Amino acid sequence: STAGTTGASGTTGTAGTTGAAGTGAVASCDITPLIQPGKYNCIVAGACHAGDATTAGGLSMQPADWSKLVGLKSNGMNNSMCGTNTTPYIIKGSANGDGLIMQKLTTDPPPCGALMPTIGGPMAQSDIDCFRKWATALANK
Repeated sequence: STAGTTGASGTTGTAGTTGAAGTGAVASCDITPLIQPGKYNCIVAGACHAGDATTAGGLSMQPADWSKLVGLKSNGMNNSMCGTNTTPYIIKGSANGDGLIMQKLTTDPPPCGALMPTIGGPMAQSDIDCFRKWATALANK
């Protein structure tokens, strides 16, 4: 018997184009709707992180206070269970928004206190992703 012939080789594809250069800015996400009454209730008057005299651990989630969270550590006030934790709420320069906020949202059990949010939780993965983008943008301002 005789061997069959081999088929012709195919043509190669053309190279794809590369993407445009990035701006270096870190994309953020607006967490404002997530911290409001009706969602996770972080800043409801009398809630743990409303930015008033009863704010737990000095962690105000009021938008006007966000920039202060980078490098800030819990002060242990108002029944905070994280007073001895030395991790900042948001670690300056973190490439993934790491810090105590993200640890409290994603680690069960967290390094101190309870998994957040305690009202309206557990948090949806898409909302955790939004918080991570927000924290990363703040960490790299």
